[in-house]
Amino acid sequence: MDDYDKADLVMKILIAIMAGFYFWLLFDDTALAETNHEKFCKTYIVWVDKYPNNLSAGCCNIDHSSNDIMKEGWKGQTLLVCGGVEIA
Repeated sequence: MDDYDKADLVMKILIAIMAGFYFWLLFDDTALAETNHEKFCKTYIVWVDKYPNNLSAGCCNIDHSSNDIMKEGWKGQTLLVCGGVEIA
């Protein structure tokens, strides 16, 4: 087995590993994501309350005062979209 054959084998192995990782990500919706939305919002709202002019509560608390600018929107369209529904 010469150097070309070894390099070719290594490349095939790497491609197989990358393809396997891709399909794992494709079929596992929560592969690299934290899905506990309530825990995230509880922690995030603390920071939004501390910096209301810099952060927006978003979908964690739709009626929060930090969302007012997003509700005003841009050229008549709201910037706050939660679950595919525009919030005005």
